[in-house]
Amino acid sequence: MDAVEWAELAALPQLAHLQITDVDFTKAPTMASITHLGLATSRSDIRFDLVADRFPNLGQLRITALSDVACDLTPIRSLADMRLFFYNADRIHASGLEKFNPEQITLSPRPRPTQPHAMPQDAS
Repeated sequence: MDAVEWAELAALPQLAHLQITDVDFTKAPTMASITHLGLATSRSDIRFDLVADRFPNLGQLRITALSDVACDLTPIRSLADMRLFFYNADRIHASGLEKFNPEQITLSPRPRPTQPHAMPQDAS
């Protein structure tokens, strides 16, 4: 998304939910109206250090992995009350989550405990 497209979005004062894919936040203006941000990504170079500045009222961040990605969320710890949702969570290698309460983080699919497979009983 280029600067013109970001400016067009920023000109929508009622825009509260934004869904974007593989975006470059360096060209994004501050968008205080955004409270819910969905990010679908196949890249590990997303600039999360810009998220808190560009979206200061963010209450929910949804990250969907389109491939295996790594993301350092340490820079968004200033948004400590924010809810985080990870979709295709088994493909996301997230760091920097220590400042968030476990109740704030939702993984989908959620990790499942491994159960040993029961061996069928011998009928003899």
